[in-house]
Formats: sequence, C-alpha cells, structure tokens
Amino acid sequence: MRLHEEPQEEGHYRADEVEDIADDERARDNAEGAMTELNLALQQQDKEELQRRNTKKADVQRKLTNRVTEKSNQVKEDIKSRLVGEMPAQEKDKLSLQERPVLKVFEQYVKDDDSRIDRSEMHQVVQSLGAGLSEDPTNIVFTSIDTDQDGRIDFEEFFAWYKLI
Repeated sequence: MRLHEEPQEEGHYRADEVEDIADDERARDNAEGAMTELNLALQQQDKEELQRRNTKKADVQRKLTNRVTEKSNQVKEDIKSRLVGEMPAQEKDKLSLQERPVLKVFEQYVKDDDSRIDRSEMHQVVQSLGAGLSEDPTNIVFTSIDTDQDGRIDFEEFFAWYKLI
C-alpha cells in the first residue's frame, strides 16, 4: 500500500484493480470461447471421419455381399444342374478324352429332361451293349451303379460303371 493511499474497505476495489479483473474475465471468456470453438471443430471432424468410415464400411459390405450373392448364385446353378443331371458347358469342356465318348453314349439313352438314366433307360443301355440281361439282373446292375441311391444314374455314376465294363 502506498503511503498516500487510503486503505480500502474489505470487498471494495480500486479502479485499476477493477479493470485488471475485467481484463482477466474477458481473457477467460475468450479462452473459454476458443476452447468451445475448438471442441466443436474437433467434434465436427470426428463426425466427418465417422461418416467416411461408415461409408467405406458400407461400400466394403456391399462389395462382399455382391461377391457372396454372385458365388451363391453360381453354386445354386451348379447344384441345380447336378440335381437335374445337366452338365454345364464349361464342365463338358473339362471332360477328358476318355469321358467324352462315354458322355455321348450316356446322352443317347437319357429320354426325359432330368439328364439322368432311370431303370427302363438302363435296361436299354444293357441291351444295346449286347448283354441280353432280363429286367431283374438289369435292376441289380442299376442298383449297384446308382451309388447315391436316388433312383437315377447321373453321368459320374455312369462313367464309373462304364470304365469297369
């Protein structure tokens, strides 16, 4: 305290102290405002980054879903063709030189649309090969060839048998 100044009552401030306090409060308010703006900017950046990541994740999920759907459709088509006994063209191209003539024989005796040989068609195959078997022995042969026991002989079963005769 200066010698010429009068003592201040408790709770009362001089003008220069009041101005210093006001400056401090303005500086604190400015700092708080800057921090608020910085926090808002960081939140906005985080939100934009999250949106970018979610968009990228959605793109990856969409691509994976498309691949899985495409592969699933291929598998379904393959299963469907195998169930009805059709051999896709690409599989026919993969047949060995030994299998191709057998496929022609096989296709000669398939009468219905399922591309598999039933019991009556098998009887015709046996007769054409000159075996001269009656229907009962032909049924025994049929049962031994029909390894999956579905009542029809597909090309793989026919080829395995044909190699043995």
